[in-house]
Amino acid sequence: VIITEGYTDTIACHQAGVTNVVATLGTALTRDHARILARYCERVVLMFDGDDAGQRAADRAVEIFFAEPLDVRIATLREHTDAKDPDELLKREGGPDVLKSVFDAATDLLEYRFTRVRRKLQGTGPAALAKAINEEIARLRELGLDDVEPVKRRLIVRQLAGVAGVDERTILDSIGSAAGSRRVPRAAPVLERDPGDSQSESQGEENPGPQDSPAEHLLGCLLLRPLFAASLTDEDRELTSPAAYRSPLASSVAQAVLSAASSGESCALHAIVDSLNENGQSEAAEAAVALAAKVQRLTDDMPERLQGHFDDCLRMARLNKGASARQSIDLAAQVKLLRKQQASLGGDTRVLPRGR
Repeated sequence: VIITEGYTDTIACHQAGVTNVVATLGTALTRDHARILARYCERVVLMFDGDDAGQRAADRAVEIFFAEPLDVRIATLREHTDAKDPDELLKREGGPDVLKSVFDAATDLLEYRFTRVRRKLQGTGPAALAKAINEEIARLRELGLDDVEPVKRRLIVRQLAGVAGVDERTILDSIGSAAGSRRVPRAAPVLERDPGDSQSESQGEENPGPQDSPAEHLLGCLLLRPLFAASLTDEDRELTSPAAYRSPLASSVAQAVLSAASSGESCALHAIVDSLNENGQSEAAEAAVALAAKVQRLTDDMPERLQGHFDDCLRMARLNKGASARQSIDLAAQVKLLRKQQASLGGDTRVLPRGR
């Protein structure tokens, strides 16, 4: 199967007779997409535009498909044409032939990643090289290096050794050291719970991630279906404002959604992810994808379930806001009572109340 970035590219390919082409609709690629594809095919070609956004999308796709049992290749237009996407290319004379050559020249997923790493490390000294390789090993372990089949793992080790200019035994030792020194972090960033939250994890255990709040799930629903925003009242919009989130990542995602909506731009997940990446907020971009994927998984990617989940989360967020407001009123009343008592008894707490 060939995956394009946009549905107009998929339509153009089908019109040109290339019918094994699909596209995500209104969302970025996720690991759930990869698992679904694995049921239907053995080989995936990811078709990306030749601009910088396409390059970033290719880098993200590498991490999504890394641990899946699929033969994945990445095809980019930049080396073959100045057309910005398949739709534009196929409108030109000879476009289908050029597109076929792009598919034929597609690069293996791991080869693509390690070529990018190699270019990044050109001219670096031994210390910087060692640090970068160790960071790459740590990231690959987060993505599931320990669980991939032995043959694939050996190929990864061989390619890493080639990038670093060392023997394979050294890379294997580094992987073993990383495994023994610490537990592997979560594969995907999540919206982190506030450090002061009363529902902290047991001492000595690694935090497995938050139980996302209704407000965070509302944000996930909006990323998956931006049209939900039209149904929100002004008061409801405050529930998804940046100030409504204690997590810095969630707040950054909410700010990106708010900015896009204010300027009349798309609030769909792919647009928000691109915007965050362009602003150097890659962690927030990955958190947006993780949150949208969680909501998508909870609703089985079914529109009616997504609608029901959105309605439930909106109701819960309203109730939580009301409870917080009542708590604030109760606290204000307590403060008022204490001030009244202090005025009648004096500031010295050792003095007994005067009899009447």
